[in-house]
Amino acid sequence: MISLAAKYSGCGNDFLVVDGRNHPFPYGDKASIVYLCHRLQSDGILVLEDSEKADYRMRLFNADGSEADMCGNGLRCLAAFANICGTIETNHYIHQTNIDGNFVTTTMAPAHSIHWNQTLEGHTFHQLNTGVPHIVLFVDDIDTFPLDNIGPHLRHHDHFSPEGTNVNIVHIQEKDLFIRTWERGVERETLACGTGSTAAALAAARIYGLPSPISVHVKGGHTLKIAFNDDFTEVTQTGPTKKVDLSAAS
Repeated sequence: MISLAAKYSGCGNDFLVVDGRNHPFPYGDKASIVYLCHRLQSDGILVLEDSEKADYRMRLFNADGSEADMCGNGLRCLAAFANICGTIETNHYIHQTNIDGNFVTTTMAPAHSIHWNQTLEGHTFHQLNTGVPHIVLFVDDIDTFPLDNIGPHLRHHDHFSPEGTNVNIVHIQEKDLFIRTWERGVERETLACGTGSTAAALAAARIYGLPSPISVHVKGGHTLKIAFNDDFTEVTQTGPTKKVDLSAAS
């Protein structure tokens, strides 16, 4: 039995929230996770836990029942739920959070596993891990790009085995980015991806020289602001969060 505490949306990424400090979470029950995410139209489940290293710890389970290391929009939603201007531990990093009204800013882990200007089956892409693995493809027409076909193909391609990758297509308009993401674990295009937006901004800075901060416009109609230093070791993400009526989702 999963005891839900709330539902939050971060730029169109919807998450169910469980307060694992008071209600033990059935971590091995993938079937229940999949069922709830499908039933309540959510991209994943966030679990708030106590931490020995930070104010809180976040665990995240994707809509397919798998556990993810990190999610930028999820992290901001959990910070809003806990109402914490402090620190949240994820699997590999401790993030500083700050809340200003409906907007939450979080530090992001330094990007790693970076490979620029890669080519695969005629697609030029840039590969980097911003908490989870991403590839970024810059395109001229983001609306007509066949992401429904190419997204899952590249996501499961042997080149990115065994963990796979998230797939982002990005269009640059002046100094802003417009992005669509095929998200690993959700296994479909989502309305937003925080780590994907971060990856896109860093790639645009490296390849096209765009300065910090960069505004990234996601499919859900919201905007994330990504700020960073020259070597991408200090990165922040700022964007809106909103509490969602659970009864409306059911």
